[in-house]
Formats: sequence, structure tokens, C-alpha cells
Amino acid sequence: MMSDRQSYRYYWQAGWETGNPEWLLDPDPDGWNSSYGVSSGHLNGKPL
Repeated sequence: MMSDRQSYRYYWQAGWETGNPEWLLDPDPDGWNSSYGVSSGHLNGKPL
């Protein structure tokens, strides 16, 4: 994981969940449930 995205931010879209979109990973393992990891193969939701 190289970054994360938060479900309370302006860019979050209805229907996003782990794996949808494909680059969205599981919620933060440290208990930050509104923060999701982003696959290292993507930057800002776009393939590298």
C-alpha cells in the first residue's frame, strides 16, 4: 500500500467498497475504518 483514501472525503463515491473500484483495499488495520488502502499499482485511482 502506498496511500489511503477516506470515505468521508469529497471524492468518495457511493457504492465504493473493498475491491470496488479494483484499487481500493481493506479498511486500515489500525482501526481507522473510514480509511482504505490503495493498491500500489494505482496512483489517485489511475493505473501507474
